[in-house]
Amino acid sequence: MNRFERGYRAALADVTALLRLYGDENMAICGDNILLDPLLSGEPFTPENIKRSADHGVSSTIHSAQYHASEHLIVAIEAMPRRAS
Repeated sequence: MNRFERGYRAALADVTALLRLYGDENMAICGDNILLDPLLSGEPFTPENIKRSADHGVSSTIHSAQYHASEHLIVAIEAMPRRAS
């Protein structure tokens, strides 16, 4: 294996590690948004709480999508050839 191939493999490993961290962080934020949702926590149905709940729902959806996107990218990277062509 030459220097280029070692660098190629190292780059794929680094990108995969970063994507795992990115995905984990996004899933943690998604969970935090669910825990902070006032309506899911049993607070009263006030206009302010309804707005906050909607905002948390949107944020959770975005972070969940980013988590799943990172997982799909990891699968795609793992399917890439390990030898540079």
